Amino acid sequence: MTTHPILFQPGRCGITHGALARLQAHGVTPAEMLFLHLQLDPGSACLEDQAANHSALETGARILSFFHLVAGDDYTRIWLITDAEDDDGVRASTLILLPEEY
Repeated sequence: MTTHPILFQPGRCGITHGALARLQAHGVTPAEMLFLHLQLDPGSACLEDQAANHSALETGARILSFFHLVAGDDYTRIWLITDAEDDDGVRASTLILLPEEY
């Protein structure tokens, strides 16, 4: 298994009740999702969104990751959103949520 470096700081981390329930149902921890996000794991992001995330490391723009969790008939989409950098180059927060909670 290859370990990739953490590429940015998440700021304060949070998770919605809906996302937490869905992750627990799939046996996935929020920490696992956050770790993938901080490595810019492509997850379910299209090539354009992957490129935007890599560009955001340079520009300070918002970083958005998409993951799909599948277990039998249960299909769940998870988003992770890290705020854009402020004027001091700091990202304030990262939120794990379901798309319908946006």
